[in-house]
Amino acid sequence: MPIDANPLHLYPPFRALVGDVLIDLNEWCTVHWAGHTAAIAEGFRTKERQEELYAQGRTAPGLIVTDCDGVNTPSEHQTCMAADIVGMSGGQLTWDCPSTFWDYLTHLSHLHGLERTMDYSSFVDEPHIQWPHKDVATYSKARAWKESQGLV
Repeated sequence: MPIDANPLHLYPPFRALVGDVLIDLNEWCTVHWAGHTAAIAEGFRTKERQEELYAQGRTAPGLIVTDCDGVNTPSEHQTCMAADIVGMSGGQLTWDCPSTFWDYLTHLSHLHGLERTMDYSSFVDEPHIQWPHKDVATYSKARAWKESQGLV
């Protein structure tokens, strides 16, 4: 399944905060990780894409990268309310970022009112940021917006 890193497929209030995080993180990169920037590696996911990722390390080759199966346990990515932020060098995405990059991503996420998977789960997912998962009202609005955009 194709990877969707299009910021226009993120719910607009969340997209704005992700943009703020990226601006701040790119300023940090300029000083602390020269030659690198930060970018969205993946945002919105279809159910099929989530199922594909869940199969990794279970019934398909690769490492386990998610604990959300896409059906019984959907991911916030499926609601347009999560994004994976990673480093970029020479036009190529890299998950091999220094620990200070991940620490600062956590700091910026919290500063902008977002959360990380590690805030409420023991599952380590360094690139993942999301809208606070307990904000049911906003997630409901995001689902309606997603449908209006034809994202399935």
